[in-house]
Amino acid sequence: MREVMLIMLLFITSISVKAQNFSVEQKKVNETITALFDGIAELDFLKIKKNATRDLIVLENGAIWNTDTLTSRLEPLKKMSFKRTNTLNFINTEVKGNAAWVYYNNTAEMTINGKQRTAHWLESAVLVKEDKDWKVKLLHSTAVQPKTK
Repeated sequence: MREVMLIMLLFITSISVKAQNFSVEQKKVNETITALFDGIAELDFLKIKKNATRDLIVLENGAIWNTDTLTSRLEPLKKMSFKRTNTLNFINTEVKGNAAWVYYNNTAEMTINGKQRTAHWLESAVLVKEDKDWKVKLLHSTAVQPKTK
């Protein structure tokens, strides 16, 4: 049993070390994801579009969205008191030529009309390189429920 625990500890340690040693290109991919979510937090639709392909697909809560769906869902927040802070913890980022895929934990601290809430998602994304810029082509979001005691 002790050997199994030691092997598991070594495996977990190797995963966390890998997640912290991103190459320059992997960092650019991660920065694109971060910029997209900055656009969401700022309700800056031009920033969202700048970091996404024209045919972006978002898989959100069992629904298929495009950029227009995403921005139309965010639009009502412009009329409210809204603040969102994202924390993205990248687990793995792979780059092969002009394609990349990434998975990460996304935690958003939000205040909407004075009401605070925290949301947590496990997300994955596929990005493509257009000219010299990485763009999000597919974003899949799975809500992570808070652990109950």
